[in-house]
Amino acid sequence: MLNIPFTFKPGTNMLFHVTYCSYSDGNNCSINSMVFNLEMVCSFIKECNLNSLQIMDNIDIPAIQNNLLSGNYNFRPLNIVRSKYAREYTDIKTPVYTLLPSTSEDLLVIYTLIILLVKELQKSSYFSASSYCIHTNPISLGCYLDSVNELREMQALIRLNCFKSLPYISRSRLIEKVRTIANNDDDYVKLLQSFIELKAVNDDDGRIISFPAGIPPVPYIFEVLFNISMSDIDMGIEKQLPKLKYLRYQHEILIPIYSLEYEPYIISQVYDIFNECNFIKPDIVRAVRGGAHIPIAGGSILINNDGSCQIIKDLS
Repeated sequence: MLNIPFTFKPGTNMLFHVTYCSYSDGNNCSINSMVFNLEMVCSFIKECNLNSLQIMDNIDIPAIQNNLLSGNYNFRPLNIVRSKYAREYTDIKTPVYTLLPSTSEDLLVIYTLIILLVKELQKSSYFSASSYCIHTNPISLGCYLDSVNELREMQALIRLNCFKSLPYISRSRLIEKVRTIANNDDDYVKLLQSFIELKAVNDDDGRIISFPAGIPPVPYIFEVLFNISMSDIDMGIEKQLPKLKYLRYQHEILIPIYSLEYEPYIISQVYDIFNECNFIKPDIVRAVRGGAHIPIAGGSILINNDGSCQIIKDLS
């Protein structure tokens, strides 16, 4: 496993996917749909200024289309590059890296892949009612915080950060889930699988890095795929703890605690669910009545003495 700190910006430019999908045709996850959408996605990337490689105008779209249709499109190794962003959730001052497609052609194909997948997610109501997913609803963070704000009579609130499972996600399980969403389109699934299995080149020293498991943390696409994987946790909670009220936004889960005596049992069951789903045990922080704020997506939260909550929003 590569031991360098990657930067992740959950939610960054996910509005791109939602906005594009909101007016794109109702195409399904297939290579033919990718071929149809490539030119429109290329134009949309330029409109949104998302092409960090600055050579989108020189892409040979007909050549990409032909390679996709013939099954001969091959992704190049990803690039590991220094990032200008600080790593989230830590004050440690270390060099930070991110993974990026090495060519604009790959960037375009990856975006088109994920846009069609998001479109299917929008049509299928794939996620649990307790999950708020920015991929399918651009105002989901606001809805999530509104739901959190409605919680009452809590003794405590548990926040689970599930993000460290990203490098360990079962690829076979993820592909199985994507195959269902993509209506068993073999060519589409094969292309997505080839992306998931990509190696990377370290720009600092030219080393080739392999990732034996997990999802390559390429901005935008990894968020969608990780959220799909997280749906196994949703199903596990709803099966083993059917009366438990919980809320999930992306990789964050909030569990209100109404009885402190019951709290150890809930945590134990949640750990069992993570283990059964082959996830790493999540990091937990806890807010109690009259205690200090804890961070949550979109801001921070404290529990008032009456068991209600107070949210300090930060939607920047």
